[in-house]
Amino acid sequence: MKMEASFDVLLETDMFIIIADRDDGGRSVTNDAINVVDRVSHLVGGIGKRHLYYRDSTGHYDEIAVLDEAFKCFSPCTDNQQKALSNWVSFRPQNLVAGCL
Repeated sequence: MKMEASFDVLLETDMFIIIADRDDGGRSVTNDAINVVDRVSHLVGGIGKRHLYYRDSTGHYDEIAVLDEAFKCFSPCTDNQQKALSNWVSFRPQNLVAGCL
């Protein structure tokens, strides 16, 4: 069994990053948040002041709060945020996808 979470970067902008848990048998993004933040930071050249959102295996979005490129805490997304994040991911231009891990 894989010991780290697998995820895809769905959208990266100058204001936020959205990732999705692959749910492929390894740890979940939730259970591997410290490592996930570090890996996302390296992948995108630093998170900085951007918000980091993740979609879990049920399609629910939450924020992973980051301080100084390190995991701080989880923050639930409102219903309006759920809709907005889902819409942004659904309508993203393919050239905005940063990559995957």
